[in-house]
Amino acid sequence: METANREESTNRVIAKTLSLVLYTFRSTPNVFVSYRRTDTAPSADRIYERLVRALGKSKVFYDKHDTPPGKEFKRLIEKRLKSCQVLLVVVGKEWVNARKDERRRLDDPKDFVRREVEVGLERGGNCTVIPVLVHGLRVLMRDELPPSLAPLCDLTAQEIRQEHFDEDLGVLIQDILGIRGKYLDFKRVTRFHRLAPFMVITAVLFMFFAGWVKLFDILTLDAQVESYIMGLGDLVDPPVPSDKVALIAISKDSERRLNKDFDKTWRRDHARLIDVLGGCKEVCVNGHLAGDCRL
Repeated sequence: METANREESTNRVIAKTLSLVLYTFRSTPNVFVSYRRTDTAPSADRIYERLVRALGKSKVFYDKHDTPPGKEFKRLIEKRLKSCQVLLVVVGKEWVNARKDERRRLDDPKDFVRREVEVGLERGGNCTVIPVLVHGLRVLMRDELPPSLAPLCDLTAQEIRQEHFDEDLGVLIQDILGIRGKYLDFKRVTRFHRLAPFMVITAVLFMFFAGWVKLFDILTLDAQVESYIMGLGDLVDPPVPSDKVALIAISKDSERRLNKDFDKTWRRDHARLIDVLGGCKEVCVNGHLAGDCRL
């Protein structure tokens, strides 16, 4: 039982690690936030702020913050709608019945909010449309919507409750990224995701520095790393035994007999010796064996 529990715990750790790696290097979708200012502007502001923290500002379009002066608004909106992978339709209690000049806005084919939803629905599988219900709204009624928006009622909605705003929005972000239900600590993984570029840059700079000062040669890490990589390759694709391969190892006994400490010149001298005696076509002299033997 103890062995089984230990194995299950190990598998969960591996699953978390793999999920973290996949999440870190996965492509983040472009998100378009559609809302009606007279209905849900404050909630849309909060949603936008959380999305930016989780996904990055360049991945979220919100007209209040992403419409430069002098740009044609309609053309900009259409361009961003066609390039997004996720359309969030923020819907409050006044979204359906909002009016202008005694006419319901949704009944106007030129209404921007209506066109945003229509374009998202028309793109089908190229754009995931998610109704986001706020201000206590629980459901959209099909008979209250124009025919072109009726399919919105068939889509699974995400309710954002005021008293559980952060929790519900966290679930929505996980759905956007396609990671809900996987082995992830969401707050920790988003923090790691933001730090990942700096960690990669630091690692690259360290590798250059280590190569410059010959740190790997000093610590003999180059041979060990290559040995581990070859060992991993043997596990994935076991080598086929062959009598055409000769393995020649240098041990402490070799050093004692020749009265010469092991250093880089051994590799050169032994390569020449092997080439002369064996007629080898290729010689590998950069390896590391268990115990006191070295190649």
